[in-house]
Amino acid sequence: MIINKQSINTVRLFVTSLGNHFMIEIAEIFHEGFKSNGVESQIKIDQRPSTDPEPGLIQIVIAPHEFFNLFLDSRLKPGEKIKDFLKAVYMLSAEQPLTHWFEMACKRASSSQGVLDITEHTALEYRKRGIFTIHAPLGYASCFEAGIDPHNLPERKFDLLFLGSISHKRELFLSQNAALFNQYNSNIVITRLEKPKFSHTKGFFADHERNRLLRSCKILVNVHANDNTYFEWLRVIMAIANGCLVISETSDYIEPLVNGKHLIVTELDDIATQCEYYLEHESERLTIVNEAYQFVTQEFNSTILCQSILQKLEQQTEHIVELQRV
Repeated sequence: MIINKQSINTVRLFVTSLGNHFMIEIAEIFHEGFKSNGVESQIKIDQRPSTDPEPGLIQIVIAPHEFFNLFLDSRLKPGEKIKDFLKAVYMLSAEQPLTHWFEMACKRASSSQGVLDITEHTALEYRKRGIFTIHAPLGYASCFEAGIDPHNLPERKFDLLFLGSISHKRELFLSQNAALFNQYNSNIVITRLEKPKFSHTKGFFADHERNRLLRSCKILVNVHANDNTYFEWLRVIMAIANGCLVISETSDYIEPLVNGKHLIVTELDDIATQCEYYLEHESERLTIVNEAYQFVTQEFNSTILCQSILQKLEQQTEHIVELQRV
C-alpha cells in the first residue's frame, strides 16, 4: 500500500553499532515498513544526521540514549553543538517509562522535533511532559522469519522458553517454578544489562539464531522484569511470527492483540497452570498460534503501521511549516 501525494520522500534511520544489537533490528522493521509505502528508506549505522535536512527528508534516531551517549556526543567537530542535531531529528524510543534510560531519552527529546515510541504506555508519559509523540507500534516484518527454511522447519524440541534479562523478580519466578521447567523440556536464556549486547555476544541470540530458537519452542513465557505492566512488544511479536505461543504476565496496552485469541495473558501465579494446560492441549495451542500469526502478518504488519506513521509525520511537518509562516 503506497501513500500518495506525500511530501515525505526519504526517511533516514540512524542507529549506532555501539549499543544493543536489537536497536538495529528495530531499525530494520521500520525500514521495511517505510520502504513498502513507496518512501526511500535508509539505515545509517554510526553516521551523523544532517543539522539542516532538505525538504522531504525525515531523520529518525533510534534509541537516543545510545546513539548520542555512545556515538555522537564524542564525535562533535569544533564549533558543533548537540542541540543543532537534536532539533533536526525525531527520536524513536523503546524504553520503559520512568527508567533511567527513559529519563535520558526525555532530556534529549525535549529539544528534538518529537518522539516515536513503540508502546502507547510510554508515549503517554512523553506527552505528559509536553513532548510531541507518535505511537509507532512494532508490527510484523519479514526479518522475524529470516534464516528459516519453510520447507525444512526445525522440530519444536523445547516445550518452554524463558527469554529475558535478569532481575530479582524473574529470578524469584524461576526458582518458585523450578518444578515446571524441570517437568518439561525447557530452555532458559538469561542476559544481563550491564553492557550493550552485540550480535556476537556470548549467550545473546540475535537475527537468524534468535528466529531459529523461537521456532524450536512451543511456548514463550513472558515475565516483566519489575513490578510494572509494560508489555514487551518486540519479544512478543517475534515469538508470534515464529509460531510460539506467548503466555505472559498481566500487561497493559496489549491491544490490538486479544487475550485468549492471539496469546494468553494471566496473573503471574497462574502462568505455570496455563503452560501445563496448553502443553497438554496441543490443538488449542496451535489454534491460538495460527490465529495470532494470521493477524500480525495480514493486519498488524510494518507496512500498514508505517503508513499511519507517515501520515502523522506528514501532518506534523505541515503544522511546523504553518508555525514558521506565522
